[in-house]
Parts: sequence; C-alpha cells; structure tokens
Amino acid sequence: MGAIELFIRNKKITIERFYKSSLRYVLQAFAGESVLITLNASLL
Repeated sequence: MGAIELFIRNKKITIERFYKSSLRYVLQAFAGESVLITLNASLL
C-alpha cells in the first residue's frame, strides 16, 4: 500500500479536514483574485 492510499484510508482524515487545510494553504497564493474551485471526493 502506498503512502497516498494509507492517507486516504485513514478514518481520522475526513474530507472536510483534508480540503479545508489544503485549500487554506493553496488559496493564500491567490489572495485578492477570483478563483473557481471544483472539489471531487469520489475517491475519498
């Protein structure tokens, strides 16, 4: 099992927690810009 698969199967990592922390970090680079975000949780 790869590291990504272990991460995805971790029951303590919810989709909300994953996206919230990831988006907070990424969106800092786009401060003041218009951004369209599409989220896909089909594998999580």
